[in-house]
Amino acid sequence: MPPFESLLKQLAESNKILTKKVEALGTFAVSTRKTKSTASSSSSPSVVVITTKQVLQHQRQSDAWMVMFKKLREYRIMNGDSNVSQLDKDTRKLGLWVRKQRVNYRNLQTGKGQKITPERIIMLESLDLRWHCHAPQASWDENFVQLQHFHRQMGSCNVPFNATNPNQLAKWMAFQRTEYKRWKEGLDTLLTLDHFKSLNDIGVDWKGPRL
Repeated sequence: MPPFESLLKQLAESNKILTKKVEALGTFAVSTRKTKSTASSSSSPSVVVITTKQVLQHQRQSDAWMVMFKKLREYRIMNGDSNVSQLDKDTRKLGLWVRKQRVNYRNLQTGKGQKITPERIIMLESLDLRWHCHAPQASWDENFVQLQHFHRQMGSCNVPFNATNPNQLAKWMAFQRTEYKRWKEGLDTLLTLDHFKSLNDIGVDWKGPRL
């Protein structure tokens, strides 16, 4: 979804209103209908105007976020984790960015603001980012052991995937499928050939849900 449409959608969802995009003279308007509090209240819709400048600013912020995300992905591939040091001058900028994502996530969890989207949370979790620096994090091998246990119990690796709130094993399986797709397309991947072999040997369906 293009950034400006995503922004309009977020505004609509936060206000629980019907959003109408109006393109005129370089502006986008979101019309909202006010709830009448008294009989004398005006029924005229209020209008929130999003200028082209704001849309472009949102686009630049999204682009900048993706640049840093790609750097974190490269770090994860090279180092095996996403625990970026803020003390090393070579990784300080990336480390501070990771810290900011953790702060945004904690603020979201405690109702102090929403500066990180569900989509970005999923993307960061796909790199095994720990939201709390000292929180335990299951390794790839530990997740694979859980998958083996599921396979013994259910006879397959088709872990039920709840799109609204997938459990940890379901998310992990979806991440593996995404990495497999990247590997098939000749892109960098977090997984090794040994990982792919282990998953193939246990009978993973690569056409299942991906994240």
